Amino acid sequence: MSQEFGGDEISTQHDLSVSRLERLAAQLNLGFLLISLFLGLYMRFNLHFTSVLKELDFFSRLPDEEIADRMTVFVLLILVALGFVILPKAESFVRDKRLSNATATIAILLLVTTFSWRWGDPTFDQYNEVLWYGWGDKLAILLLIGSLLVSFVVTTQPHILRRVATPPLMSAINVGSLVIIVVYYLPSVIQPFKGIIDTYHSRYFLNDLLIFSTGKMPFTEITPQYVGVLGWPIKLIAFLPADFIVNSSLIWVNALVVFEIAMIAILTKKALDTKSWAIATLLPVATLFIKVQPNYRSWGSLASHIPLIPGRTVLPILTLFLLSSFATQSDKRSQTLLSFFLGVACFLTPFNNVEFGLPASIAGLIILAFLIYARVVRPQFIVPFITGLLSSLFLVIGIYSANGSSITVSSWLVMIRAHGLGGFENLAMPFFGLWIFFYSVLGSGAILGSSMLFRDLKKRPTPNNEIRSMILLAFGGLWGSATLFYFSGRSLVPEIVVFLIPLALCIVGFIGIAKSWLAFDSSDDKPREANQFKLVFVPLFALLLIPLISISHAPNPAFEWLRMAGTGERWSSRALKQLPKYQEMIEIVKSNPEISFVYMGNDGPAFELMSGVENGLGIILLKDLVMSDEVTTVGCAPALNSRAQFALVPKADWFSPPDRTPCEGFVLQPVDPDSEFLIYQIPSKVSS
Repeated sequence: MSQEFGGDEISTQHDLSVSRLERLAAQLNLGFLLISLFLGLYMRFNLHFTSVLKELDFFSRLPDEEIADRMTVFVLLILVALGFVILPKAESFVRDKRLSNATATIAILLLVTTFSWRWGDPTFDQYNEVLWYGWGDKLAILLLIGSLLVSFVVTTQPHILRRVATPPLMSAINVGSLVIIVVYYLPSVIQPFKGIIDTYHSRYFLNDLLIFSTGKMPFTEITPQYVGVLGWPIKLIAFLPADFIVNSSLIWVNALVVFEIAMIAILTKKALDTKSWAIATLLPVATLFIKVQPNYRSWGSLASHIPLIPGRTVLPILTLFLLSSFATQSDKRSQTLLSFFLGVACFLTPFNNVEFGLPASIAGLIILAFLIYARVVRPQFIVPFITGLLSSLFLVIGIYSANGSSITVSSWLVMIRAHGLGGFENLAMPFFGLWIFFYSVLGSGAILGSSMLFRDLKKRPTPNNEIRSMILLAFGGLWGSATLFYFSGRSLVPEIVVFLIPLALCIVGFIGIAKSWLAFDSSDDKPREANQFKLVFVPLFALLLIPLISISHAPNPAFEWLRMAGTGERWSSRALKQLPKYQEMIEIVKSNPEISFVYMGNDGPAFELMSGVENGLGIILLKDLVMSDEVTTVGCAPALNSRAQFALVPKADWFSPPDRTPCEGFVLQPVDPDSEFLIYQIPSKVSS
């Protein structure tokens, strides 16, 4: 409200805004408390429940602990659905100060405890210097102190914020944010050919991107580990030299990472209604790029898994970006185009990566339904949305048909079944800990964001920045909650690091809403006698401070810049060709022109492009053949269906000594101890 309405009206606006924020904070506290307690109790008393589920074929191959882990996500989603119906109606709870303060006290204790929890995990002592197990107790104490201080200032001395937030100070913060981004985080964004962050995990994604360029189809001929669509653009340059195509996969990864971070920064900037690009970028990036301390390892956190970020999450973030733009766009033509491309994204996102993509598309559809119900979006735009969705469906079917292939749901879900139903390399989740924090924040974000979109938008005109913040909160919560099946299917605590992305979206959403509802008018600088410290705000402000304290876990610039300068691991056509196994493979094939070979090892798509030796492995990593019988069948199919007589299996990529054959019926030839390869005769040739 502008100054011309006078001081009384401004005071009324401020009081009303605090009341709205207080209601949000109280609902957050109650949601966090109930989700934390229900999940904790479930993990303690689930034996009877899991024994019943054990009888189902769906869970028959899993131990009781693994069944309980997977059911935590179902429990969370049920709590989210119940919370969406019940929590916003708990007005009596919000008005009862004693009950509200008691809930806030328990909520902040649970938040700080789960935020810092590192105890009782059997893997911590072995991997704590390599893998990220959370922020730790020191930062949790700092978070508690900071949230108490901010809550005190905001509720009792709001005029201090207006006096401190001067243009010179904001300019200094903006410059400081830019310096931090460049010095601490930039090296973790870009990977040069001689500075790969983590070659082991990067190998999956880089070769996924090359599958289509080899002339084979993802999911039907080679099962990718992460992506099925993102490698298709590289096919457009298939006429170029093979070395350039292989190198382009890393260039494409860097472009996708920059694109995703740019979209998140734009979403943050518009949700916070700020002019500062540096602050809008630092807030989410500081939350995402956390690095295990002391920081001198090349892997261990999301900053180290940066090549995997676009594989799993760039299309979900694109879906969110299109949805946010669509909801706040006023031009009809632009809305039509955005609606069409949103439909395209809602199909391609799950097709590319089902674990993260399907929950993202479902979350997008739920939010779109809320926006239509609230009359923010007109129902007529459903037509271009469905047109875009069907167009992408027919495009995919057409591409597969043109390549003589036909994709099925079964082939699309091979890796999901291996990890989710087979229990491959899974550990039992601890009954309490960091995962409770993520579950509770994401679940609460889903409840509150969805409720505001469904209920509040119909009650009053809402600025675009608030709508964007609500969408960020709802999408981050819904997407993150449903995607937790990925974590519960693996259960190692550091695997939850990828959920820093939806967590960051929720935090930005909360910041945007809090900033909008606490917008003080500059003319109102008189302290109010009614202002008093309100404990209810402490958990909310604790969440808002996470990006700030996470800067202390930023990647080590001394180490990361050296890697950027070329001291890291290498991945390029030149580096691959210098591998002894590649050179020996070329020598074997050239020395035996009358014999046909397939290569069955890691980097198969890259090797096939550069050498012309057919890739006989139907998955990306050779040792993954042991995951399940189904994966073995899929992984061996290219070799068995080929016309090759022998398979070249690198010793370093398989088990040594070779106590099992990669594929049923393979006949091991006499082993040369000086060779890089185990040579197997392919069974179809043996039988003949």
